[in-house]
Amino acid sequence: MGNTKTRPETEIYDQYWKMTAGLTDIYSKEFTDCLKIIVDYIDTNKKAIKKWNKKKGMVSSKSYFRGSDLYDNLVERIISYMNYTSKSAGTSARKVINQYVKIGFIYPFLSGYNKLVLQFVQAITQQEKKVLFSKMFYEGASFSSATTVDNRSFGEVQFLLRTMEFNRYLTKEDIKALMGTDISTIECDYLVIDELSAKYEELLTTGFVARKKIQFGHMTSYLNHFVDFKYLCKKKVFTFENDDDIQRILDDESLPAIYKPDAEEHRNYKEELKLESDKIYGRQICYAKKLMYTVHIASHIKECARCLKKKRENQAYDVNNGLLLNRNIDSYFDKHDISFDENGKILLGKRVDAEIKKVYMEFSLDNQVLITERKKYLQLHRIILNEKQNAL
Repeated sequence: MGNTKTRPETEIYDQYWKMTAGLTDIYSKEFTDCLKIIVDYIDTNKKAIKKWNKKKGMVSSKSYFRGSDLYDNLVERIISYMNYTSKSAGTSARKVINQYVKIGFIYPFLSGYNKLVLQFVQAITQQEKKVLFSKMFYEGASFSSATTVDNRSFGEVQFLLRTMEFNRYLTKEDIKALMGTDISTIECDYLVIDELSAKYEELLTTGFVARKKIQFGHMTSYLNHFVDFKYLCKKKVFTFENDDDIQRILDDESLPAIYKPDAEEHRNYKEELKLESDKIYGRQICYAKKLMYTVHIASHIKECARCLKKKRENQAYDVNNGLLLNRNIDSYFDKHDISFDENGKILLGKRVDAEIKKVYMEFSLDNQVLITERKKYLQLHRIILNEKQNAL
């Protein structure tokens, strides 16, 4: 008879980023169908869930919710759909539900869901799903949360990706070090390489690294779906795709840090513009010149810094507050030396050289690009252009 795995006499409980998942392929039918089941269940039971949430604090939230029909009925629906038949069927179903909470799709205690979830379940292409996943994942993922635990304020994914952005890359050891880090004790938004190395050595001595192989695999599976995230096999590091547009943001020292665009938010913002271009034109082009370039700029209509100064982050990364342009056109547009009228025709300011005007005068924005919300941003852009012209 073969050896059987026995439970150790003393269990070791770690404080770590708890990322286990029932489904890691976000493009699979099962992933979308289970998400639909949960969303439909929340919508159908809104009153009961709201009534239950009012009771939180009066009883032990975690144990009360786990033992309630409200939760058990949803677990049974997932068991039925996934056709779980083993003794651990309930555990497997709860793991599936938990994963949607951890990646920011569903809110703890089934209190709601991210508004982008409905777009995700209706999305047809993998690229659409990837963009929507990345936005929700960065905005709301919380590995320390679960269906019965709300730790969304921790923001582990933002901390990890900012750490990678700052250091340019992360090794597998670095990510494992982050998994064992209590980021509530960290004052900065990231860790530097020396801090990661020291933390990894500390975790090695406790046996933490050896115990968390499955969790590491689940975490990196989700990270691999994030926009521009990739693993370089030869160098054995995780990093972001090179992007001159993003690097320009990181290197810009003209703005205080609090008014500087978030690099990861900008990646998602730019990816949405590229996706929009694919839908309209079947390829990624400069909206003004209608040509493909090696590098396209996600050009803000209302300056990102101005949005952030006014604490309107929703505008800063709103795809309607952007145009996909080439580098040269963006340089004029960004300085309000050119703009576009309500019909999409280009407006050329006094500072644009006469020879450049001859080339640019035929440029325009198509009606498919000139949607209502974008027109509102362009109206503001024209006001600044006109003020600038009057001052010259």
